[in-house]
Amino acid sequence: MRSKHQGAAAVWMGDLNRGTGSTIMQNLFQGKIGGDSVFGVEDMVQTSENTYYTGGSAIDHILAESGHFTRVDGYVTGQGVTNQKLAGADHFPILAEVKYTR
Repeated sequence: MRSKHQGAAAVWMGDLNRGTGSTIMQNLFQGKIGGDSVFGVEDMVQTSENTYYTGGSAIDHILAESGHFTRVDGYVTGQGVTNQKLAGADHFPILAEVKYTR
């Protein structure tokens, strides 16, 4: 995508199935994917609440390329009850308000 959209900043949202303390997430924060060096990211939600219906740590994230966004706010929306799917979904919604600073 960088070759098509040079100068654009990246935001990555979704179910990563990993808490922020995991090795994989720590590597993403440092700009490492496997053996490749890429851009670092920052956690824009910054929640410790569960985002999966069975509980546990947050495994859904909104990550933004470091140095291009400022986090204003982020949270789990409060929709969903542990041990119950939310309208058929097994993950609970998260939200981040950010400012593009580039």
